[in-house]
Amino acid sequence: RNTIIHFFVTTAIAELSLLRAAEPGVKDSTAAFWDEAMALRDLLKFEFFFSDKEVFRGEIRRELGIHDSAWEQHLAEGPLGIHRLIRNFRPFTSHRVLRPFLDAYRLVGDHLERWDPDTEIDESRFVAECLGLGKQYHLQGTIHSAASVSQPLIKTALKLAANRGLLKSGSPDQREHRREFAEELHAAERRIDAIDALAATRRAGIG
Repeated sequence: RNTIIHFFVTTAIAELSLLRAAEPGVKDSTAAFWDEAMALRDLLKFEFFFSDKEVFRGEIRRELGIHDSAWEQHLAEGPLGIHRLIRNFRPFTSHRVLRPFLDAYRLVGDHLERWDPDTEIDESRFVAECLGLGKQYHLQGTIHSAASVSQPLIKTALKLAANRGLLKSGSPDQREHRREFAEELHAAERRIDAIDALAATRRAGIG
């Protein structure tokens, strides 16, 4: 599955990064775009093979150029230009390509935020509780696909959390670091929801 999806990941990352660059309070939309693209590359590094940073930037540039040759100008214009650029994407991909991974990662982020930072994490128990939480989220409609509630995805998210030092107990700042991780994932999912809404509008013949 990931081999096929890999061909669409660059476009999906570009979509979400453009939305980040168009958010209120962003002073430098170009810098915000690239910061978000590299953050998503880091977030998904255990799911997909990415080229080194400069090559990855080149891949993003080429992908955006396919959709709009004047993309850099539109990006620098800020929200209005960025929204014009996003509307040139056909089809939208991030809501289909990245949502299953980010849903599972959000499970881990949410549960990790609630875990006592002074208590060591038992991986088996943690994964089992994430699966239970995921079923609850799915019933509530906050997770779109039951496929996101899977041990492999949750374990990969835990691997990322460990790589960021978020599984260690006893750190005085750990609660805040875990909260920031959870918020990073929620923010990414809010942007995916926005792309999903744009796609639905287009399907309805409005956009």
